[in-house]
Amino acid sequence: MMNHFLIEPVACTPASGWEKGQVERQVQTLRKRLFRPLLAFSSLEELNDYLRDWCIRQIQIQSWVEDKQQTVAQRLEKEREKLSPFKPYLGYRTTRLLVNTSALILFDTHKYSVPCHLCGKEVIAQIGAQEIVLVYQNQIVARHPRQFIKGGTSYHPLHYLSALKKKPGALRHGEPFQGWVLPPAIKTLQHHLLKQPRGDKAMVKLLSLIADFGEEVGVTATELALEQGLPTVEAVLNIILRLTEPTVPKIESRHVALRCPPKANLSQFDQLLQYRRTTTFPSLK
Repeated sequence: MMNHFLIEPVACTPASGWEKGQVERQVQTLRKRLFRPLLAFSSLEELNDYLRDWCIRQIQIQSWVEDKQQTVAQRLEKEREKLSPFKPYLGYRTTRLLVNTSALILFDTHKYSVPCHLCGKEVIAQIGAQEIVLVYQNQIVARHPRQFIKGGTSYHPLHYLSALKKKPGALRHGEPFQGWVLPPAIKTLQHHLLKQPRGDKAMVKLLSLIADFGEEVGVTATELALEQGLPTVEAVLNIILRLTEPTVPKIESRHVALRCPPKANLSQFDQLLQYRRTTTFPSLK
């Protein structure tokens, strides 16, 4: 981290605030200004948004230490041209984990799902404070919000799509699919499909389309199919193919020059005449 941010660490005695009095005082002052009265946030992202907005407002009004005629924001704009490109620090640690027969990995007493075809394989887990990313052969195969519930399990239902193709009935009672909140359009189409014979297989096919073409395209196509009164997977597939069809480039000129102009070959007519002379037709009598 020191190398990433180009910071030189300075050793201090633990629990000795007098060694860095100015820093301690600034932290105390900022805490009073930022968090009094006591604030509450639903997530770290919301807290960070609040802190960023507060800092932006502050630099607009706070004077620069070396020149009171300029604000910190004005000085920042002058220095921005000389700043180097900056990449965010990836604050995670990595470890290797084995995928069990249920397509789950275990980390810190909590289980996370991965695609079924990785059962028995070893994946690399990038463990951050908020997210766990699972990588196999340099490809990201799963992402999960990090959980701290001991003995819990985090499922991503589409990870079990290949298993559903073999056992469609698991969609109704399988543990990974319990409590799965589907988009309203997909839920409505599922209601229609499950009334029909082999409705489970049709639903699995619909989920496969969503996995292949993306949730946004799949949901849009399903909504259009329902609006047209066609609650079938075939209709959804047809609409998806039309939505994803590549655009044909428009040619402005009406007269396109041919690379190979056609050549007249009148000798072909002579060949037809010769064939007619040598061919005998059966008598109609």
